[in-house]
Amino acid sequence: IHWSDKPSLLLLRHLLRAGTPMRLFVMATYRDTDLDRTHPLADVLADLRRVPGVSRLDLVGLDASEVTALMESTAGHDLDQSGIDLAQALHGETEGNPFFVGEVLRHLAESGILVQRDGRWTSDFTLDSVGLPEGIREVVGRRLSRLSEAANRALALGAVIGAQFDLATIESAGGPVGDELFDALDEAVRHSIVREVPGSVGRYTFAHALMRSALYEELTTNRRVRMHAQVATALESRHTHR
Repeated sequence: IHWSDKPSLLLLRHLLRAGTPMRLFVMATYRDTDLDRTHPLADVLADLRRVPGVSRLDLVGLDASEVTALMESTAGHDLDQSGIDLAQALHGETEGNPFFVGEVLRHLAESGILVQRDGRWTSDFTLDSVGLPEGIREVVGRRLSRLSEAANRALALGAVIGAQFDLATIESAGGPVGDELFDALDEAVRHSIVREVPGSVGRYTFAHALMRSALYEELTTNRRVRMHAQVATALESRHTHR
């Protein structure tokens, strides 16, 4: 319902607030990363908090054991240690996002990287070595395209810096500066592209390793080399006396 227009949402609210008892169960899903305060769904959700019988359920990613269970169900057998290691690596790369897990597994199988050994599926892989499946690239690309140009510039530099990055390095490496940088990263946080590192001021980490990989793979080789040089120069300058 994050794609619904305002009249449709008002109709949904009217239906759920109706005083006449009905044999009706309504399940609606939405992406909270697609909402802001101006979205018509935000007002409807606030109104529905006061409606009896309306429950909200936050969905989170699968944990490592659930990714293992998903792989065992798909493979049709228990995983040996190499399979469990693969499941844990997959969880680390995808944060347990079920769509991402499924797409990566399909990609590994189609690429011949996920293979059967002694009747069991196994693989030795890193995300950098296999690249992103097209389905994930499209999903992540759509999310990134909603962000401002400044946010994409800051995130591209962040992807070059590493899984974690800080404000000072982005500024020193030629990225947005000052309030423009703060606004850009606040925007990325609201869309769950990155999150702040707890207990560390000015440091951020990508919500998924796949987000960083998508940003990094978008860069041409020449631009990637130039940005690495900019980051290296910034780090060298900041830590000259260390």
